[in-house]
This record gives sequence, C-alpha cells and structure tokens, in this order.
Amino acid sequence: MLGTLLSQVSLVLVLTGCLTALILGGLRERLAGAAYLTTFLLQAGLYYLGWTQPGINLGLDGLFSIALVCLCWKSPHPWPLWALGFQLIAVMIPIVRLSDARIQGWAYYSAMTISGYAVLLAIVIGAFVASRMRKGLKSQK
Repeated sequence: MLGTLLSQVSLVLVLTGCLTALILGGLRERLAGAAYLTTFLLQAGLYYLGWTQPGINLGLDGLFSIALVCLCWKSPHPWPLWALGFQLIAVMIPIVRLSDARIQGWAYYSAMTISGYAVLLAIVIGAFVASRMRKGLKSQK
C-alpha cells in the first residue's frame, strides 16, 4: 500500500490536512476532517485486504457525501458547499466510468485524485478561516 513514493506523499498530505482541520478548525471542520480521514483509511484498508470492487469505494464516497450534506445544512461558511461539490464529482466519476468503458484508466485516476485533494483543500481552508475567526474574536474582547 505504501510501496510507492506517490502513495507515501498522498498519505502525508491527507494526514497533514486532516490533522490541520482537527487542530485548528471548529466543530464543522473537525467533523469534516475526521470523516475524510475515516473514509480515506477505510478505502486504503479495503484496498490492502484486496476488496477493490468499484461499488465499495463508491459506497464509501456516498456516505462521505451524506456527511458533507449534513455539515452544509445551515452552515454560515461557504467551504462545506465547495467540499460537497468536489465530493459529488468524486462520486460521479466511477458512475460515468462504469457507464462508458471508453474512459481510460489514467483519466479516471487523475480526476479522482484531483477531486479528492480539492475536497481536502476546502476542508483545510475552512479550518484556517475558523482559526482566524476565533483569533479575531479573542482580540476584540
């Protein structure tokens, strides 16, 4: 699972992003970071066990999308909507690949990687904004 440099860099980026959200973020950012990290670890663990059917990752991505919908509900911040939008792209990519066999593997993996990191980036930006807002409120007191 961690046999390539790319997979090691990916793990470091995901752990750094999720820990940033867990440390700096508010409640929404912490929940999103924990959900992202849980989904990532479940997908990696299932891949390690040899369960690589497309429906498994699609189901986990769907559950993560539901978690993001719950975080978007009445959110005063725009980052959950961005994260949900990129996550919905990640959910639709396997569906499109299953429906059209002409899509090549490199396009599939590139789109999944970009959308996954875009979701993580939205969560990290939300954590930094929440941290700055807390610091601003403390300085006003």
